[in-house]
Amino acid sequence: MPSKNLAKNPARGTNFFKNKIYWFLLSLIIILGFALRWHDYASFPSVTETADEQAWAWLGSSLLATGQPTAWSLFPAYQQPQFIYRQLPNHAPLVRPFLDHPPLFALIPGTMHLLRTQQWTDFPSQKAVRFPMILIGTLNIFLLGWALKLYFQHQRDQTANLITTLLYATTPLIVFSSRLAVADNLLASWGLLSLVAVRKKWFKFAYLMVILAILSKVQGIFIAAGLIIYFWLIKDKKNAWWTFFASLVGLALFYLYGAFYNQALFIKIFFGQSSRQIGLITLLHRFVFHPTLVSHWWPTASKLALFFAGIFLLWKSKLDKANRLLLPASLFLSFLLLTLAAVDELNINGWYDYALYPILFFGVKLIVDDFIQHNQILKTWFVWLWLILPSARLMLAIRQQTATIAPTTVRTLVFLPAMAFLWPNKQKIFSYFVIAFFVIINIVIVWHLKQPIYSDLNWHLLNY
Repeated sequence: MPSKNLAKNPARGTNFFKNKIYWFLLSLIIILGFALRWHDYASFPSVTETADEQAWAWLGSSLLATGQPTAWSLFPAYQQPQFIYRQLPNHAPLVRPFLDHPPLFALIPGTMHLLRTQQWTDFPSQKAVRFPMILIGTLNIFLLGWALKLYFQHQRDQTANLITTLLYATTPLIVFSSRLAVADNLLASWGLLSLVAVRKKWFKFAYLMVILAILSKVQGIFIAAGLIIYFWLIKDKKNAWWTFFASLVGLALFYLYGAFYNQALFIKIFFGQSSRQIGLITLLHRFVFHPTLVSHWWPTASKLALFFAGIFLLWKSKLDKANRLLLPASLFLSFLLLTLAAVDELNINGWYDYALYPILFFGVKLIVDDFIQHNQILKTWFVWLWLILPSARLMLAIRQQTATIAPTTVRTLVFLPAMAFLWPNKQKIFSYFVIAFFVIINIVIVWHLKQPIYSDLNWHLLNY
């Protein structure tokens, strides 16, 4: 039957063939993304990147092994002796019951920790607790490619969709951050699934994503807020109210979990986290100027580029009459609102924004599409400089095993788009060439960047 229908409708047959090509190419991108995430995932970023990885692993493993949530915490409410489970050297103590976060995400690294060790109190293995993150990070590549295809269905969009997914799969910031065993990487999955669910009109599934996001980490409420903003703007008040109700269900389940162990302590911790100071300095730290900018210049520049992609997404959403961009733009806006409303001015943890990265790539898709469809030599040059700034120094440090940059190599990279003047009638082809060269640089960085090289680069930058 399918073959007869295709024979009667050649256009449908062509689209069917092109869809097959899209999914085949997306599969290759997913395989590449998995390989990059898998390569040296246990050793880079180093164990010192964030102690939250150990907290999540201990929380999940203690729940599974003893039924009592235990992990390290610095909140003053835990300082009473009955809550101190064990003092850790040079760190915050292990406390019980640990009620800083909901338990859902913690069960993932916690399970891997128990499979690897004899006792849950052992120091978690990076290789064990990060393994499921490789799978989650790879799944997010597929979900992004699927979501982009759902929101940009025109045939001319498919190339930009694949390029955007390829950039997400290979960008060092995304690859390295997706390896960390922190709940924000799972929130990225819930956000992508909510985008897919709304586009497919699976609204009950979207409500479930809201509940699961909150039970993974309370910050996941930004997904609920984004959906509510979106439904309200399109005048779908029914789904807006149901989403609001789903968020209350998620918060209620978290409350019941905390109250089961210690209601008074849970309330102190919950309101202690939500009553921190607010201010624009948080947003400044999160995206624009990290206090460790000198030693972490390359991820800061990548984050800044993604932030401007998000601003571009917000701007274009107002011009999109089909409302395809309204939901990702609403999620971006809700994340910014939550950042300003619930995070301490001095809290500069770089992994909180991991949940937002896939959403920002909707803005990257718009930039890629404009770059390809309306290419100009000067625009090509500008986009190249915008892309290469976060990557050039790392690539050259890897190549030379030092942070010293050869001037001739720098000039070659900076002036590479000048080659477009040699083929003024081939601007579109040259745009693809620039993107391909950038992807190659990304792959080289991810494959060869090791902790000694990264530490050496930091030392040179700090002593420049």
